Amino acid sequence: MQTVRLNRAAVAASAAVLFILLCVITYLPSSSQNPHVVRAIRPNPKFEIHGGRRSQEDSFSSFQLKNSTKKKNNEQLNNEIQEKDDENGMSRYFLTTPHRPMPVLPELRKKKVVEMMLHAWNGYKNYSWGENELRPVSKTFNTQAIFGGRGMPATIVDAADTLWIMGLRKEYEQARDYIKENFDMNKATGTLSVFETTIRFLGGLLSLFALTGEQFYISSILAEFGSLHLEFTYLSHIAKAPIFAKKVKKIRDVLDRAEKVNGLYSNYINSDTGKFTRSYHMSLGALGDSFYEYLIKSWLQSGKTDEQARKMYWEVSKAIQEQMVLKSKSGLTYVAELRNGLPEHKMGHLACFSVGMFALQAVNEKTEEERLSTMRLAEELGRTCHESYIRTTTHIGPEMFYFNGEEDATSRNSENGYILRPEVIEGFFYLWRLTGKPMYREWVWDAIQAIDKYCRVEGGFSGIYDVYDPKKGHDDVQQSFFLAETLKYAYLTFTDNSVVPLDKWVFNTEAHPLPVMS
Repeated sequence: MQTVRLNRAAVAASAAVLFILLCVITYLPSSSQNPHVVRAIRPNPKFEIHGGRRSQEDSFSSFQLKNSTKKKNNEQLNNEIQEKDDENGMSRYFLTTPHRPMPVLPELRKKKVVEMMLHAWNGYKNYSWGENELRPVSKTFNTQAIFGGRGMPATIVDAADTLWIMGLRKEYEQARDYIKENFDMNKATGTLSVFETTIRFLGGLLSLFALTGEQFYISSILAEFGSLHLEFTYLSHIAKAPIFAKKVKKIRDVLDRAEKVNGLYSNYINSDTGKFTRSYHMSLGALGDSFYEYLIKSWLQSGKTDEQARKMYWEVSKAIQEQMVLKSKSGLTYVAELRNGLPEHKMGHLACFSVGMFALQAVNEKTEEERLSTMRLAEELGRTCHESYIRTTTHIGPEMFYFNGEEDATSRNSENGYILRPEVIEGFFYLWRLTGKPMYREWVWDAIQAIDKYCRVEGGFSGIYDVYDPKKGHDDVQQSFFLAETLKYAYLTFTDNSVVPLDKWVFNTEAHPLPVMS
């Protein structure tokens, strides 16, 4: 009898596959039959990725990036932004006074994020081209077992749609050409993670197809993923019939029918029996995050027609709010982990994704009272994640933070690191888009400045070992999700809301945007 993890092994992988493959089924026809593709490759006032309109602010947004961005170095940009802050009476770290007027700086802040993206991309291109990831301090390649060993260009596939959205055409073409000429799943020398392969490679290629309309991405999907997993052999047939989605849906059917503990899903499930294990561990962090995220996103991506996903999500959201959402003595709201029914008063950086999840739920609630209540929860959790950042020396949050009275939202020594994770910035992005409150832009900006200050090295960006003591050094890894997620969400926070609008696109858990089905 084999027990597997709910998220990273089977269930979340299957949820990710189902979510992404729904897009394949809908968008595999030729570009002439695909309204998203036609508009994506012919920029015009109805350009789909801009939601059908352009604003004055967006004139310098993605797809129209000025060449001057590439010519300005990091120090010049920082000085220019600082001067504008000073003109508006703002300090570099003004986020602790969120009710002051927001400086009019979205253009410059977009430039700064683009400059960071170029620094990260050029470091990878110069020192580890074609490899999994970059070691920016050592200036060599980094490989992880989840990618199946060397030769799998995770950073290239992960970063390509960010390059496209930012209007970095030369860099995008570098990525596209490498994928077209060299991407081959057979280069994997070890075991591939189904979950990571799905969210990064399959999700990245599907997003690139939806954004650019370039047909070879679909050819890559059919050729490379047809032999990855048993069900994937049906992928070549999905243009004719949604067989694969039906088969993957069976996994969700098992979860839907499985006996839950007070409406909650355990992180572990027995793959032979389809039942949750007795060591009940519930978490919105590692092992469980993407499962919950994909329930509501599957419903949204289906054009709000996937009733099973809607029912499962709202039911489990109610259970989470009743049993896992707690408030500390100092008034911070957090989502605790449960182990055998008892709360563990901690919240991981990963769990900050729930800020965006609850914000998406809020705008889709049926009554005004429910909308206000759920958005209040999202904003309170956002504040907690924000506090985990500003209570450190670096203004960057730790991997895990605890709630112990006077030292709420602080971490323990073994969990003080930061590996360039996106979830906090992701949450602020959703709060900005869905509430329009300027302070969420400021919170993103504060985080970006801190990351630029403490994580930038000559060869790119690196995680740090201790957010309370940056002198302990860098971990020497530029994670591919830094380019796929962290910088993408930061950039989109400073664009017009019509750039990748949330009513037209849904982000997978690796921040690859996929079109909403009509």
